[in-house]
Amino acid sequence: MEIELWILYGSIISKNYHIIETYSFDRELRLLIFDAIERIEIAIRTQFTYQLAQKYNSSHWQDDPNIFIQPKVDGYGNTIDPYNDLQAILRKAKNAKKPEVFIKHYTDVYSNPSNPPSWMCFELLTIGELSRLYKGLRHNADRKLIANYFKVPYTVFQSWLHALTYVRNICAHHSRLWNRDLAVEPSLLNSPAVAWISPTYNNNNNKRVFYFLCTLKYILNQANYNNDFTFKLESLLKKYPLVPIQYIGIPSDGNGNLLDWKKEPLFL
Repeated sequence: MEIELWILYGSIISKNYHIIETYSFDRELRLLIFDAIERIEIAIRTQFTYQLAQKYNSSHWQDDPNIFIQPKVDGYGNTIDPYNDLQAILRKAKNAKKPEVFIKHYTDVYSNPSNPPSWMCFELLTIGELSRLYKGLRHNADRKLIANYFKVPYTVFQSWLHALTYVRNICAHHSRLWNRDLAVEPSLLNSPAVAWISPTYNNNNNKRVFYFLCTLKYILNQANYNNDFTFKLESLLKKYPLVPIQYIGIPSDGNGNLLDWKKEPLFL
């Protein structure tokens, strides 16, 4: 009887340990992803303002309604109006009781144009607002200018931006990423311009987190080729050897052996 109790107690301890290990792994995975998204957000914001300021030869191109799609109502009855949505964000920032220092400086010094230049305005936008604004550009050529910098087709880049917003919100709300199907999956990149993953990975379930990690690495490689994302991901996986990482979507060889993702061109 005593032996059986010890076996039962040991089983409980073991299960609790695995639960804690999995929770800790998931928490650190979210922190890793959150940090990468922050870096990517800055890169996207920079290219958004730079590329369109160059094209339209204007520091205030964001104040031209002709650059954005006309207001429309979607299938859910929501009004899609990117230009006026952006202007509302800017008005709120300028009229805030405690505005951002750079906004206050601009409004104190300049009266015309009413809004600050685009590179100031875009500092106010979240990744979700950037995603909606990108989708709200009227001309595909404008979308291509931004996406081309990251070496992604503009339709795929739009999908990846949407997924970035979704996963960023998961991280911000401390929700689980391990063993999760993403409700907003990033589109498959079937014709990569630079180092990517082999078809074995690329045809894997893009609803799983590993494929999303690949999209992060791909974008980071264009924004900062010497990034340490591979090192950080490898260190995290080594730190928690008991966590079944196949549930984040790393494919196997058909015999239950996980493929060595570190040998993929994307991660070298």
